[in-house]
Amino acid sequence: MLSSFLIALQFFLIALPLHLLVCRLTSSYKFVLKSILLGLFTLLFLAGYEHQKSSVDLVSLYLFTTFWFLYLKQLIQISKSSSYRMLAALASNPNGELHLNEFCASFKEDERLKNRIILMKSNGFISLNNERLCLTSKAKYTLSIMAFMRRLFSLDVVINK
Repeated sequence: MLSSFLIALQFFLIALPLHLLVCRLTSSYKFVLKSILLGLFTLLFLAGYEHQKSSVDLVSLYLFTTFWFLYLKQLIQISKSSSYRMLAALASNPNGELHLNEFCASFKEDERLKNRIILMKSNGFISLNNERLCLTSKAKYTLSIMAFMRRLFSLDVVINK
């Protein structure tokens, strides 16, 4: 079992820079499809490598696939995050603040928006001063990390759609 885990991890770690390279050299158009195809190519390479050693380990194939899809899930979640879009909307305004009514008008007003604002406030990403939503330093730091990730994987088009 440990050897299955280690071989799956090795191939996953090989696939990461390949994925980064594919993302940087191509547009983010059909990002998910290209990412899945790269994972499939790596999985087939892993199966071929194991077949050459005369024993295909189904556990390592399963583990690699699990690692790859969890990784893609995280990237897609980052690129499509509603909280990120809300924080970015605040950051695009002077001083990173906006009146609550203006902010709510920018997004579809429903119970989820109110809950998300409450959660972001309780988690220290925004503060509410005189009915104005303001970014905290924690939110600014998080936005800078997200911007780095977007640039690194060329996810700008994916996020803005």
